[in-house]
Amino acid sequence: MVDLETISTASNASIVSIGVVAFDSTLPDGKEIVATAKWNTIPDKAGEITYGTFMWWLDQSKEAQDSLKAPKPIPLITALENFRLFVTTNGLITKIWSHGSDFDLVILANAFKRLFPDDGPPWTYKEPKDTRTLFELMGISVEKTGIQHDALQDALNQTYAVIKAEKAFALMLAASAVANTPTTGN
Repeated sequence: MVDLETISTASNASIVSIGVVAFDSTLPDGKEIVATAKWNTIPDKAGEITYGTFMWWLDQSKEAQDSLKAPKPIPLITALENFRLFVTTNGLITKIWSHGSDFDLVILANAFKRLFPDDGPPWTYKEPKDTRTLFELMGISVEKTGIQHDALQDALNQTYAVIKAEKAFALMLAASAVANTPTTGN
C-alpha cells in the first residue's frame, strides 16, 4: 500500500512524504503487516507546487503538518531509491495498492520517470490495484485512526481496510461455493 503527501494534486506534484506498507491478508489476524516505511522528502524542484494545495495544508491539523517535518528530510531521489529497495525486498511487485487509481501511483511513477528515466517505477502496468473500487464493491470504508494526512498512517488505515475487504470476499466465495455444491437425493 502506498500513500503520498504532496504539495499539488497534479500528476507531476512535488512529493513531501511517502508511506508504504507491505502486507499479506492470508496471514493470521494481527500478523498481516509484514513491514512499513516512511520517508519525508525535501520538496523536489521539478515537482509542481500549487498555491491551493499549499493553503489546504495550512488548514490541516498541527499533527498533520508536523508529520511532514522530519528531523532530516531526504532528497526525493534517495526516497525513491529506498522505496524501490523496500518494494523489491518485501515482494510488493505482484500487487501495489493505492487509494485511487489516478493519484498516488501516477505521481510516484512520474517522479520515477523524471529521476530514473532509464528505469522508471519498480512495477509494471499489471500490478497497481485500486482500493476505492474494492471498497465500493465490498461496502467497506476506511477506519481513520491516528493522524490524518500522515502518509504512513493513511497507508496503514487503507491496508487494514483492504485486508478486511479481501477476507470478506474470501468468505463470500466460500459461502457461494457451499451454496452451489450439488446435493444428492435419496
